[in-house]
Amino acid sequence: MSTIPSANRRLLATSLAALTCAALFAPLHAQTTPDAATSDTSQQISAGPPVSAWRQSLSDPYLSALIEKALTDDNDLTCAVERLRTQDEQDRRGRQQLGARIERLFGKDDTAETEAARNARIERIALRRVRLSQRVALAYLEVRRLQRRVGQRKDLVDQYRDNAEIAEFRRQAGLVPAIDGAVARTQDNTARAELDDDQVRLTDAIDALAGLVNEDAAALAAQVGSTAAFPPWTPAASATAPSSDALLSNEIDKARRTVRDARTAYREGAGSMASLYVAEAAALALEQALVDRQARALADDIRHQDAQDPAWARQGLEPVIATPPEKRSHASAKSPLVVTASRCD
Repeated sequence: MSTIPSANRRLLATSLAALTCAALFAPLHAQTTPDAATSDTSQQISAGPPVSAWRQSLSDPYLSALIEKALTDDNDLTCAVERLRTQDEQDRRGRQQLGARIERLFGKDDTAETEAARNARIERIALRRVRLSQRVALAYLEVRRLQRRVGQRKDLVDQYRDNAEIAEFRRQAGLVPAIDGAVARTQDNTARAELDDDQVRLTDAIDALAGLVNEDAAALAAQVGSTAAFPPWTPAASATAPSSDALLSNEIDKARRTVRDARTAYREGAGSMASLYVAEAAALALEQALVDRQARALADDIRHQDAQDPAWARQGLEPVIATPPEKRSHASAKSPLVVTASRCD
C-alpha cells in the first residue's frame, strides 16, 4: 500500500499529466520545414545526387549528366528526401522536448521503432534511385544501339542502289537473266524500308529518354547527335565478353571479304546477284549482332553492379546529427519552425 498521502498523489498525477501534454502538444504550432538557425547539424546533407559504381567506371560524361539530371529533377525523389528530413527534425525536437526524465518516468523508449521506420523510408528512396538511374542508362544505350543500326544501314544505301543499277544494265545487255534485276531491286527496296523502320524506332527511343530526364525531345536529339558509339567501358559481369567480341569481329572481317569478292565477281560476270545478295545480308546480320551483343552486355553489367553494391543509392540519407544542446544558444533552441515553399504535398 502506498505511503504517499492521497492529496500528494493527486498533485503528482496532475503535474505529470500537465507536463506530458505540454511535451506532446508543444510542437503542433510549428510547421515541418526547419529554419536554418534551428537545424544546425554536424553532418551536412550531400550537395548533389549520389554516384553509382558503374557510373564511375564510365567515360561518358553526357550519360552521367543525364542520370544526374534525372535524379535531381525527379519530384517523387525530391519529396521523399524532404519528408525524410522533416521527420528527422520532428523526431529530434520530440526527443528534446520530452526529455530523458519523462522517458524514465514512463519507461518508454521508441528509438528502435523510429529507426526501423526510418530505414524503411531510406530503402524506398534508394530503390527508386537505383531504378531511375538504370532506366536512364538503358534508355541511353538503346538510343546508341539504334544509332549504330541506322548508321550501318545508311552505309549500305549507295551500295544496294549501285547493285540495282548494275543488274539492270547487265539485264538490258542480255548478260544476265531478268531475275538478277528483280533480286537487286528487292534488296534495295527492303534496305530502304528497314532503314525507315530503324529511324522511327530511334525517334521513339529519344522521346523515351527525354521523358525520363525531363528534357525536350528535339533538344535532346540535337545533343545526342549522330555519334553511334557506346560508352568506352569493359563490362565486368561477363568474363567471356571480350573473347565473344573478338570471335564476332573475326567473322565480320571474313564476311566483308566475301562481300568484296562476290561484288567483284558479279561486276566481271563471274558471279550471280543471288550470291552477292546472300553475302551482303550475312555481313550486315553479323555487324548488327555485334552491336546488339555489346548493348546487352553493358545493360547486364549495370544491373549486375547495382545488385552487388546498391549502397551508393543510400548516400546522403544518413541521419542528421544535431549539435549538442550545450552548444546551442537559448534562443535558437526554442525558436519555432518556419514555413517555406515546397513543391511537395
